[in-house]
This record gives sequence, C-alpha cells and structure tokens, in this order.
Amino acid sequence: MISEERIKQLDAQMRAGRVENLASHRASNVVKTIEILFPYDDRTCQAVRKFDGIAIPLDDVPELPLPGCDAEYCRCVYVCADDLLSEDFDDA
Repeated sequence: MISEERIKQLDAQMRAGRVENLASHRASNVVKTIEILFPYDDRTCQAVRKFDGIAIPLDDVPELPLPGCDAEYCRCVYVCADDLLSEDFDDA
C-alpha cells in the first residue's frame, strides 16, 4: 500500500507535469487538439472515461484532475491528438 505522503508527492508530480505539458502544447502554436490518456484499470475514475479516444480542441481542454475524479491520485496525461478526427467532443 502506498503511504498518504507518497500519494501527495505523486499527485504533485503529475499535476506539475500536466501543467508543463499543456503549456508546451499551447506554446508550440502547432498543436490544435489534445487527447486525455489514462490507464485502463480499476483505479481510473469514471469522470475521465467519457473522453476515451476523443480529440479535444486545445482551447477546450479541461483541467486535470477532472471535477468528480475519485481516483487516489490522477494518472491522466495530455497528448497531442491532431491525427485524431473526432466529432464526438460535443457529446462528452
């Protein structure tokens, strides 16, 4: 079992990494869409599953962890999804 202190450290590291990653995508002036990647296991919250495989316009990317995330710590990450064509974002 992971200690509460270690969970806080992991959460802080993941948050910092996501902030830096998203800032990098925005600064590139190349990336137009983002996909939220997450582990497919029982520790992943239900809130993020609706974004599975969906390309989200960069200006509409939600902050992670998502509201309603009940994971011990958010393990989701942002990746460039410009090669994904998705019309499903409005339904998410």
